[in-house]
Amino acid sequence: MARSESPAGRALLVAVLAVACTPRADRPTAPGPTPAPPAPPTPAPQSPPDSEVPDPLDTTIPLLGGGGLELRRFRAMPRLLYFAAPDAADEDLARLASWAADVARGGREPGPVVVLVATAEAHDRVVDLWGIPPPGVYYGWDPQGAAAARLAIRSFPAAILVDAKGRVRLRRVGPKAADLSEIGRKARVAAGAPDW
Repeated sequence: MARSESPAGRALLVAVLAVACTPRADRPTAPGPTPAPPAPPTPAPQSPPDSEVPDPLDTTIPLLGGGGLELRRFRAMPRLLYFAAPDAADEDLARLASWAADVARGGREPGPVVVLVATAEAHDRVVDLWGIPPPGVYYGWDPQGAAAARLAIRSFPAAILVDAKGRVRLRRVGPKAADLSEIGRKARVAAGAPDW
């Protein structure tokens, strides 16, 4: 037998359901979605470590006395590479050798390493003028210009100074490379000497 509901009973049922479904201020509600955490700040671009910086003097210089000098061997030291002019007079070549020795002595440890490169064909003449290199100085010989070409040097004299972090501090070619006092001063500063 079917059960009949009175209108009052139906109204009471609707009221009970309405109260049960209405949220109350003192009743905790289900938590909503958690907001996403803020994105971490983008780090500032950093320069690569010194070991990853390309070495601007990554080449081998033929030595006047034979063999070759790998310039990257001195990567952690200031290096000054000086190419003499092919037509340099004897007195100019002798002055370059004396200047190179002074520059190598004028910094603080380590360096600067000075590589003085002859570009003249007269090998024996240069050997007689330069003699035995003093500590911190190397004598190179590049009459065909192969080493100079690898370093993008197209005119002489030429000087390239690289500091201990592999940064080119000075690059001079032609008449600008004839100012030995300025080049020597910058090489000493790169090696930690005071800038006087």
